[in-house]
Amino acid sequence: MHPTGTVHLGCIDCHGGDVNVQKAGAPGSPEYKQATSKAHPKPSEPDVFKTSANPVRSRTFWLHENKEYVECVSPGDLRVASETCGTAGCHVKEVRAVKTSMMTHGGMLWAAALYNNGGFYLKDAHFGEGYTAEGIARTMRA
Repeated sequence: MHPTGTVHLGCIDCHGGDVNVQKAGAPGSPEYKQATSKAHPKPSEPDVFKTSANPVRSRTFWLHENKEYVECVSPGDLRVASETCGTAGCHVKEVRAVKTSMMTHGGMLWAAALYNNGGFYLKDAHFGEGYTAEGIARTMRA
């Protein structure tokens, strides 16, 4: 992420986890796998999130996932970005700008798709969705 060498970060700085777990054994060994498992946050829906890869059709499960797991898998997710990327000395301005942009609701995407395909007669955005950090749908006004 920061190839200049002027910023020194460890995995935990962005992704969270248990900093007290020490590396053990060679990569791939049982000791290494056990330490890795202990250091990484667990999903609240282990049947849906079997690995850190995005599952097919996770639907709204992701919105109800615990913040520690969200931070581990996706530190740029707006529910946790102010505690990861947006901390003092990092990307505070960028996170604040994204939180107030169309990236939080997708309104322009819906407007373009509906207007351009004849689904809605107005060109201005009237549709979108936004969620709180807890995954609850929020009311949005223009």
